[in-house]
Amino acid sequence: IATGHNKDDEAQTILMNVLRGDLERILRLNNISEEFIPRIKPLRRISEREIAMYAYLKGYKFQINECPYSHDAIRDKVRDVLEQVSTQINGVYDALLNFQDKLVNYITIHQVTLNKCIYCGKPTSPKSKICKPCEYKLEFTKKINYIHSNESL
Repeated sequence: IATGHNKDDEAQTILMNVLRGDLERILRLNNISEEFIPRIKPLRRISEREIAMYAYLKGYKFQINECPYSHDAIRDKVRDVLEQVSTQINGVYDALLNFQDKLVNYITIHQVTLNKCIYCGKPTSPKSKICKPCEYKLEFTKKINYIHSNESL
């Protein structure tokens, strides 16, 4: 799969996954396992601003309106933090992409094996037996069951 994710998108995603402690998703971004759907990201090292400028200069139409719901999303908050940090620390976006690349390289060199989720069989981090989607599903199911059990009270 070829995607149009740019440097800003990638840095935001990496930081969100770090903040969540979601190693599985950090690794998935770089095709660490053959079990993940292979992806290429030709715009990964090009900033959103550069892409917008190129499109503008070429006369291409592009979306400039933000999603009306983005102000509630964690990505919006992470975007704001990265923009603020980048005014004080040059290269913060590249540093995040390099961190992820180095982590994937380290895991590849040291042959760290990913576990398989005990529920769905998808890859998960070396310290976990349950992948994040199944973990969320279990948590959601527990909460639903709790709500249903208390409805009769």
